[in-house]
Amino acid sequence: MEGTGKQYWRSLDQLAGTPEFRHWLEREFPEGATELLESQSRRALLKLMAASLGLAGLTACRRPAERIVPASRAAEGAIPGEPLHYATAMELGGASYGVLVTVYDGRPVKIEGNPQHPASAGATLTFAQAAILTLYDPDRSRSVLRQGRSSSWAEFEAFAREHFTQTNQGRGERLWFLSGYRTSPTRIALELAIRERFPNSRWVFHEAIDREQVYRGSETAFGERLEAHYRFRSAKVIVALDADFLGVEALEPAAIREFADGRVPDASGQMSRLYAIESRLSATGAVADHRLAMRSADIPAFAVALARALGLPVPARWSERLDPTVRKWAEVIARDLARHRGQSLVLAGWAQAAPVHALVHWINEALGNHGQTVEFTASPVRRDELSLEDLREAAAAGAVETLVILGNNPLFTGPGNVHVAEWLPKIPTTIHVGVEVDETARACRWHLPEAHWLESWGDVRARNGLASIQQPVLEPLFGGRSVLEVLSLLAGYGLRRPYEQLRQFWDKQWPEAERQARWHRALYEGWIAGTDWAPRAPRVDTQKVLAGLEQLVPGEPGLEVRFYPSPSVYDGRFANNGWLQELPDPITKITWDNAVLIAPQLARRLQLKSGDVLRIEHGGRAIEAPVWISPGQAAES
Repeated sequence: MEGTGKQYWRSLDQLAGTPEFRHWLEREFPEGATELLESQSRRALLKLMAASLGLAGLTACRRPAERIVPASRAAEGAIPGEPLHYATAMELGGASYGVLVTVYDGRPVKIEGNPQHPASAGATLTFAQAAILTLYDPDRSRSVLRQGRSSSWAEFEAFAREHFTQTNQGRGERLWFLSGYRTSPTRIALELAIRERFPNSRWVFHEAIDREQVYRGSETAFGERLEAHYRFRSAKVIVALDADFLGVEALEPAAIREFADGRVPDASGQMSRLYAIESRLSATGAVADHRLAMRSADIPAFAVALARALGLPVPARWSERLDPTVRKWAEVIARDLARHRGQSLVLAGWAQAAPVHALVHWINEALGNHGQTVEFTASPVRRDELSLEDLREAAAAGAVETLVILGNNPLFTGPGNVHVAEWLPKIPTTIHVGVEVDETARACRWHLPEAHWLESWGDVRARNGLASIQQPVLEPLFGGRSVLEVLSLLAGYGLRRPYEQLRQFWDKQWPEAERQARWHRALYEGWIAGTDWAPRAPRVDTQKVLAGLEQLVPGEPGLEVRFYPSPSVYDGRFANNGWLQELPDPITKITWDNAVLIAPQLARRLQLKSGDVLRIEHGGRAIEAPVWISPGQAAES
């Protein structure tokens, strides 16, 4: 219907009635609509859905109500519309590194690496980049749950005071805790306080992606658990034995930066050379100068062949199992390593057995690499000796009355033969702390929403012991509280604020006159100066390494099945993060799914093609997944 009042034109094109303006008007969308409708790609469909949702909001009949809160207590020096940058740190898998969080008017919008942090070197891993989306995730836990019903922190605090007072009468005889890797000095101090209050309590460790074989290898070689720090920038020859140090095994981005620097040709035109021996094509293998595909089960034999070629007195029975061509590879690599003594590096992947890691330490020592391309420090990782199997046996015997699960989801990530879903609901009192109401949270009597690491104070250590302060960039969105607060309550201190706990802990480490200055410096720089640990100079116990090799069982001929962490969702804990789910695998480009990777040779032999559903059975358990033919895969893996 034509308007009855005056008609106003909005542009000269409208006044002139140009064909361009009429075309724009007919298309309804200013630009790109036709391309969206004509494209059949998945990305185009997502774009169209997003546009539809946006239009649905624009055409709503009522504007949503909003509460405008004045920024009466803005940060010092804050200018509306101008970003602020906060230094904090992210921890994952027993390692941490510094990041900078960009905040606009109180809203964190971007995470980047802290250029000044030694473990970051200005870079981040994908999990840190995507943490922003997890922070705003509407599926995060929003309230305390008791028996699946909404409760409150006040109700849980009242319950905890009474329950743990009664537990204290038995000195924690039937009290168990379950946790993963942690490096926080303040948290470890709280755990020690709990152990003093409940000296008979038991502490269980569980991580789906466990580096236990790495630590046991250092124990075998050196007699203690040490962290190996690889200096890729100084290495001219690098040998990766089933080690994806540029992919899923990357814990700190600074190592990747170092490797990239070593690949820049020097004045003589030389750069580092990388050999990759692996069962699947990894991100590391994809950039290797020379790559050999072989079963992971045969890599211990290759490591022995390499050691023998370098002149180490290791048993020959392992290397004799290898194909002559593979032994030739070991000899050629050994000659290259020998030409670059003190400038070479050999490392093994997490999945390799402890004797292989111990042998790698021996090889590096024999090549003069210790103190040059690899350094050692004490490990900052807190890890308990008891396992899920120990907890299962105790629960079956009725020896577990109270179980506290701290930021862990064993019902989802626990091994299939532990059957967590069968015995966990039978424990009388179970308390779960986590950011989501996941499988384990639904099976527990109590669930406590955990604050995101961007919402709460905390502290963490990098792999070399360097401590960093985690400072919040906003108030908890959903009323969550940190693990420090929960542990403080269980230690008998009440729900103490994490900031108070941090200041109390770190003030004890500094002279009184320097406390305030050191604290502000730590917040500004992103780490606490002087907290990194001095390098060690350990010596390899060759007899223990040889004894460990004797205990290795050679892999049986035939097909092997290997499980690897996801480069996007890790062990599944990031499965609800859309950005990470949308992140294609760097090699296969698979998104939103899992697959059985097989070599083209095996696919031809079994008459399989990509997309066929394969059923794998072992030990009475089975899994079904689609086949994905992956060039570069070992034929029998």
